[in-house]
Amino acid sequence: SEPHWEERAQLPSPSAAVLNTLAPVSDIDPGYLDMTGIDPRISTLSAAVTSRVDTPFAKAVALDRYFLDPANGYRYSLHAPPGNSSRALVDFLLRGKVGYCEQFASGLAVMLRTVGVPSRVAVGFIPGQEIGDVRLIDTSDAHAWVEAFFPGQGWLTFDPTPLGDGRTVTPSYLAEVPGFPSAAPPSPDQLNPQAGGPDSSNGGPAAAPPVPPPPGSPTHPSPSGPSPGT
Repeated sequence: SEPHWEERAQLPSPSAAVLNTLAPVSDIDPGYLDMTGIDPRISTLSAAVTSRVDTPFAKAVALDRYFLDPANGYRYSLHAPPGNSSRALVDFLLRGKVGYCEQFASGLAVMLRTVGVPSRVAVGFIPGQEIGDVRLIDTSDAHAWVEAFFPGQGWLTFDPTPLGDGRTVTPSYLAEVPGFPSAAPPSPDQLNPQAGGPDSSNGGPAAAPPVPPPPGSPTHPSPSGPSPGT
């Protein structure tokens, strides 16, 4: 066995101000914008959520925030009906609004494509726990999120799942956006998680904290798009 190994990575950390100046992407594999078989009701919902913003980044922020704002009624739960078809997504987005990480990620990825933002679903692990000078990451930390592509910046993370276990990571470019939701406190179910299934350490549904209304609209960024905040 190896006595020691080290991994290094350089992660992009553009500012919200820079991202909000970027034009729509024009050179990318069309597969990341593919909407074959997508129900038109999803496109209608995406258009409504992003109706007051115009840049790709502002649209991505508005859609991500849409899932995380408790006023919109979405809840995280391991006990949700499975399904990845267009009809299943319609049921999740417009009716049930209860799902696990794969459903939230699929929903955001599809909605991003309908407004012209290239997207893909990523599967991996959330950061786990620090124990002394060691970080422990195990199968209970399995998670799915979304990556959106921005010219000159590459693939950036957006996580629409309203986790409430304190391990949600908000990238700096989202933390700079006024009123962007922070991680929710743990619920009683999350303090006594049940094993089994993706995100199994995160327990049942939890509500995110109230989101301060950003300028211009109670649920969307202002027409000029997100800007750095304090």
